[in-house]
Amino acid sequence: MKRIYLTIIACWAMLTMGSAQELTIKDMTVAGNDISASQYERKDEKGVACALVKILMVGEIKRATGNVVGEMIDKGSEKWVYVKNGSKSLQITVADGKTLTVDFNRFGIPELNSKVTYMLDISEPTTIRLTKEVETVTVNGVSFNLIRVDGGTFTMGSNKLPPESDKAFYKIHHSPEHQVTVSTFYICETEITNELWRSINKRSAKYANPQFPQNQVSWIECCAFAEELSQTTGLNFRLPTEAEWEFAAKGGNKSKGYKYSGSNNLKEAGWWDEKDMDLHSVKYHANELGIYDMTGNVAEWCLDCFNDYDYSGKPETDPIGENDSHPERKCVRGGSYLSSESNNKKFGMYTVSRNNMDYAKYDREVGFRLVVPIDNN
Repeated sequence: MKRIYLTIIACWAMLTMGSAQELTIKDMTVAGNDISASQYERKDEKGVACALVKILMVGEIKRATGNVVGEMIDKGSEKWVYVKNGSKSLQITVADGKTLTVDFNRFGIPELNSKVTYMLDISEPTTIRLTKEVETVTVNGVSFNLIRVDGGTFTMGSNKLPPESDKAFYKIHHSPEHQVTVSTFYICETEITNELWRSINKRSAKYANPQFPQNQVSWIECCAFAEELSQTTGLNFRLPTEAEWEFAAKGGNKSKGYKYSGSNNLKEAGWWDEKDMDLHSVKYHANELGIYDMTGNVAEWCLDCFNDYDYSGKPETDPIGENDSHPERKCVRGGSYLSSESNNKKFGMYTVSRNNMDYAKYDREVGFRLVVPIDNN
């Protein structure tokens, strides 16, 4: 497998990550006290219907673009922008040239209405430093934990074959063993839950229980969620690389060498088809680092493109897999509630098991968790 370093990733989902800490959208709401707007439709000098967006922000706004009518009006603590009726987004550029795209649908507003005044609250950069072993992040009233995974070198993949019944599956994707070094990062203690998904994404979760892992999400949707979570928190969230995922699943520098995450006994490690063929709330079983459900419940997307290992023999540091022929094939790890120990049905349960899926597809067995690289927070 070709490998490149994280510092030169050219992934569309990551292009905007660098600016995620610069501006944060706190909220966008409908002003309830603008009676005249509700009674009389606003129109510009050419008779085009337009809505008023009042931008609340400490700091200088250089310009606003995106179906904007006329010039931005400075009202001191507020900046007023008139935007054409039906507009779906707005771009805000501040004095240093950095731009933030405001997607109205994210706040439950499909498009602007000319009989409504909107309040857009944008905060200055939020500086959050992750230093503890366990850090708690709260988003819109929903709290979740990040677990610190200290960097280290480990053996990725495996040359050993599991039972005869799944030998072919295992051998094709999991060898050869090779040495990989990963830098320190933080990883979500659990898979992203329906509750956390709904706190950022206003669409209804696809499973009713708030503590069930969010499933049936594409790789593309996961990257978009990571970007929105980054903008909200000021931290740079993204999907884990395969190397980060496997290192964390094995227990990092505290690893006891289990074949499943946190145990050699699959019945202890997670939810799978011979235990209970259904989704369950997160936090069933933690591994050596205190990370839950890295075996079973839902399989998890990784950042990498999928390809068979093509190891050159040289040690690798913070690698990410690529596949020029099939860039749409993304890695999936960890097994699910429908996986089987006897035949590795669909997604394998071992910490070294690998599978893949098209990045635009989704599946009831697949969810995700996110990481924050330590040098990007």
